[in-house]
Amino acid sequence: MDKQAGKRFGFRFGLTGAMVPLFWSYIVILLLAVITGGLLYWKAKDVVERTVDHTNTAMLGQLRELADSRLNEIELLEQQIAMHPKLYRILNSSDLTTGQGAFEAVEFTGDLHRYKNLSRFVYDYYIYIPKSGIMIGPNVKTSPEILFDNVYRFDGQDSGDWVAEFEQKRHYRTMKPAVKVRNDMNQTRSIISYMFSIAGSESSSVSATLLIMVDEEELRHMFLPLAEAGGGSIYLVDPEDRIISTTSQAKDDIRFSYGAMPGNSGKLEYRENGRDMVLSYSTSSVNGWKYVLAVPRDIFLNQVNLVKKWAIILLCISSFGGAAASFYLAYRNYVPLRDLVRGVMSGSGREAKRGMNEYELLKGMIESARLTESELRERLSQHAPIIRNNFLQRFIRGYVEETELGGDSLQAMGVRFLSTCYAVILLDVEKSKEDSDDKDEQEWPFISFVISNIATELANVAHLGYVTEMERGRLALLINFREERLPQAEQDITSLMDKLVFLLERRFHLRLSVGRSGIVHETGMLGEAFREALRRLDKTGAAAGEAVSAAMEAGSNLQARYDYPLEVEQQLVNLVKSGEEDKTLKLLAALYQENADSRAVAPAYGYCLLHAMAGTLLRIVQNTAQAEPVVLERLLLSGDWQGAGEQQLNERFLQLQEDYRIICRQWKAGRSNQGEMMIKEIRRFVNAHYGDNMLSVGKIADHLEITQPYLSAFFKKATGQNIADFIASVRIAQAKRLLAETTCTVAQIAEMVGYANDIGFIRFFRKSEGITPGAYRTNVASDRSSYI
Repeated sequence: MDKQAGKRFGFRFGLTGAMVPLFWSYIVILLLAVITGGLLYWKAKDVVERTVDHTNTAMLGQLRELADSRLNEIELLEQQIAMHPKLYRILNSSDLTTGQGAFEAVEFTGDLHRYKNLSRFVYDYYIYIPKSGIMIGPNVKTSPEILFDNVYRFDGQDSGDWVAEFEQKRHYRTMKPAVKVRNDMNQTRSIISYMFSIAGSESSSVSATLLIMVDEEELRHMFLPLAEAGGGSIYLVDPEDRIISTTSQAKDDIRFSYGAMPGNSGKLEYRENGRDMVLSYSTSSVNGWKYVLAVPRDIFLNQVNLVKKWAIILLCISSFGGAAASFYLAYRNYVPLRDLVRGVMSGSGREAKRGMNEYELLKGMIESARLTESELRERLSQHAPIIRNNFLQRFIRGYVEETELGGDSLQAMGVRFLSTCYAVILLDVEKSKEDSDDKDEQEWPFISFVISNIATELANVAHLGYVTEMERGRLALLINFREERLPQAEQDITSLMDKLVFLLERRFHLRLSVGRSGIVHETGMLGEAFREALRRLDKTGAAAGEAVSAAMEAGSNLQARYDYPLEVEQQLVNLVKSGEEDKTLKLLAALYQENADSRAVAPAYGYCLLHAMAGTLLRIVQNTAQAEPVVLERLLLSGDWQGAGEQQLNERFLQLQEDYRIICRQWKAGRSNQGEMMIKEIRRFVNAHYGDNMLSVGKIADHLEITQPYLSAFFKKATGQNIADFIASVRIAQAKRLLAETTCTVAQIAEMVGYANDIGFIRFFRKSEGITPGAYRTNVASDRSSYI
């Protein structure tokens, strides 16, 4: 028998490590005992296999009942929303953007929020109303573009695809397979889409479509215990042969179909990627899905293999003489390799374990050393453009804190600033009438690339410029001025805009709308500069409409508008709910002053602006616990301000500022108390579960019943530390205590503090403390000896 055949035979009998290639030396001696054991094995195989099959079928049936009950929760949520009386009033409303329709839509978002905790499998849900083109969700009224292009970005689907899905198809409890969804914090989650069309007054029409985002991770968490117990993978297969959800990492490689699984339950055998598989299935009574457990045949027969192992042990005992001689030959060749491994492990501060695979250990140590600093930098550089674009978007809008402008973080993104003087130029590329949406979608990356390069080169001639895409069709140029050229800054901006527009219109035939801000001399004023550029851009785009209005009013010197953008209103709401008193009052003052400068002899529009700002605060007060009654009363009487003169409007504005101040302080006080309790609970939970190697941000978020992005952002803002770093610090502190106070091995301590293996534990301990765990224990012992 050759060496390779002996090696394969040794693997079959459960030998591991360096002893496997040496097993061939005594296989001939044990051949007779192997034949006898084989007869015993094949007799026991059928009995054990039937037992395992019955066990898997029973467990799969229990899983089916549990999963069906969760799906019924989703259908219950669908019925609660679809039958809500306010929804039908909204669907019958002619206008949801203004007036009573808008108020009812906002009020309905609050009612939707009450269903948030109806099922932990529901990640989020929205209602799309085609006639208004809006999405309504829990405490949210938005557009498909914002929701699907910014908040939730589905792989392979943008807002246009979703709108077509809603408007062109009727859905009755339609489930789409899980896809990766990236949120506005660039975090990824796997989502199953559930859609239900809501009929209008005429049964043939669809007035709205309900979209429920089912959290596939929760579904998989329910499947994992059975998958791990069975040693295989769980699949959910619908009648269209789509994999709705699975615990497998290679769901596209399956070799079975829905039609190949007849009846409500059963078992199949098939071959996948050169490996024999055993498949058990059960059919859902809710939607006809097949719950499938696919287990490799060798794992399925694990208990048979156990019987086989014991048979081999007994046979080896009966053949002790031949086995002893064979073992001596194997051991003589094994000793040099064993001594080499022990030497390497003692140098790294680790302890040898019985039965370990020396080849796999050496391979793992070599592979872990391959990740050099240059490779890590290369990986980081691949993500730098995305990080930089996100930073510039937030920076231009004024959302970046001073602490984020440290030299190291900017250098990592390839961003630097010459001074604290900035200006913002917004560029809108107008779509040609003859261009289709598909053509515009295909050409936009090229157009964005051309504009970005030309604008950056022109800005960098005299100053420093950065271009970022704010949204589809809109780019922003941030100009950072050199201090020595500040006196010529206005001329430089004018020259840059003229050259940019000339090049793009003449050479590339692009039609642009341009809005620019003034020069600001503080980083904190950059948000104001962005809003100024946005207003000028809106006025540029509306030039034709204003000309028509001027002709119609013929002699009237009243401007028929006031400026209160939706984006500014949302920013105001966010500042109040964050308790940012100073920023809130500053934004109010800037908004009021800008409108006051533009309306001159038309105080009536000042009333309209104050009424709108009071309405914003009223919506916030309705969601504020224990709000001041006097504030609520003043806001409800804001309609009496009509007809007020300019001096009275100024007095009303000062009172409105004071009301905003009161509500800001109430939100800040409420967030502070709740935040302290949440921080204490997070620390308590981590200190109680640090030994669980499954402890993660997701597990803590599930315990607190909040989302992972909110938990991470909240803990970072409250403590200045990432929650993952906090978990690691607790584990390191406990590991140091155990190293100093116990005689447990490094591998045992690694398991006690939540590490799956000692290799990862040693690597992180060295990174944190500068020495290995073994060296730390030696230092502690030396310190104690010298003290004594």
